[in-house]
This record gives sequence, structure tokens and C-alpha cells, in this order.
Amino acid sequence: MKKFPFVIIALLAFSSCEKTFTKDSVGKFDVDGTHYETNEDNTTANYYGGDNSKLQINMFAGENQTNQVQILVDLNQINDTVNISLNQEGWSYLPNNSSLYYLPVSGQWIITSHKEGNPATRHTEGSFEFVAVAQNNTTDTIRITEGYFYHNNY
Repeated sequence: MKKFPFVIIALLAFSSCEKTFTKDSVGKFDVDGTHYETNEDNTTANYYGGDNSKLQINMFAGENQTNQVQILVDLNQINDTVNISLNQEGWSYLPNNSSLYYLPVSGQWIITSHKEGNPATRHTEGSFEFVAVAQNNTTDTIRITEGYFYHNNY
């Protein structure tokens, strides 16, 4: 009976660690004021072009997950606000599963938290915003604001 309190404490400690360990990948962003959120089933992250310092994150949201934001962040730039240049490589917005891509003309991103290691505990978290124009019509402009990502297990 004397071991019972120790068992309870150990179980509580394990369960609190488990919540941090299994935090789900998520994303969110606004497109011209319309809010979208993604979950672990609708976000992907992969190293870009074999370069382990660049992480490509894709977020699928909206009805039937047909709106896609794609961002590319440099894992060497933690806590640096990085400006997005005209037609930034690896960045785009694809609305409603169309073939019309919107490419950035300005914006910024920041990685606010990053941890290397075991894929199950490794993570990258940050925020972004950008203005984009349609690839064939520069007068067709959208604004992506309130962008946020947390991705692990990549």
C-alpha cells in the first residue's frame, strides 16, 4: 500500500510528458479575412531538395481541404524575421483546388521555436504573412495573414 502514492505520481508525470511528446502538427491562416485551420492530417513537412536546413510546409484547409498554402523556411534562421521577396522560391497559395497559383510579392516569416533530434520530438513552429498575385494577372491580389505553423515528426 505504501507504493500506491508513488505509482499515482509516476502515472501523472508520464501522462503530462506524453501530452507534450504527442503535440499534433497544426496550421492556420487567413486569406483576405477568411480564416482557415489545419490539423495533423492536413499538414505535411519535408526537407526541401535534399537540404536539411530548409523545411517545406504544406497546409491544406477549407472545404474538402482544397485551399493550399505552401511555405519554405530556413532552419538556420531561428527567431529572425525574414522578408519574403518577389516570387520567393517554395512559397505559394492555391485556392479551391484550382490550377491558378498565387505567388508572393512581399511578406515575412519567423521561426519562433525549433528543436532537432528524434523525429517524434523534433519540431518547428512559427508565423508568416504575405501578399501574393495570380501568376498570370498581377492585378489579382490576395493577402495571407495570421499564418501560423507547428510541425513535428518530419
